[in-house]
Amino acid sequence: MVRGLDEDETNFLDEVSRQQELIEKQRREELKELKEHRSNLNKVGISSENKKEVEKRAVKPTETKNKFSQAKLLAGAVKHKSSESGNCEKTKIGP
Repeated sequence: MVRGLDEDETNFLDEVSRQQELIEKQRREELKELKEHRSNLNKVGISSENKKEVEKRAVKPTETKNKFSQAKLLAGAVKHKSSESGNCEKTKIGP
C-alpha cells in the first residue's frame, strides 16, 4: 500500500529545496565574482606566478616565527652538563 505525504513532510521538502536553490545561487555568484576578479588581475598585469610568490612570502614569516618559538621552548628544557660531576642543575636560558 502506498501512502501520500503529509503536509508537514511536504513543507519540509519545500524548505529543503529552497535552501538548496539559495546555496546554488550563492555558489554561482561567488564563481562569477571570482572569474571577474581573476580577469581584472590579468588585465592589471599580475600573473598567477607572481600571486603564488606573494602567497609564499606571506606564509614564510609565520613558519619562521613558529620555529623560533619552538627553539625558545626547547632551550628552556635542555639540561646542560655542569663542570662538577655531582651537581646536576638545570640552567634556564632566556628572560
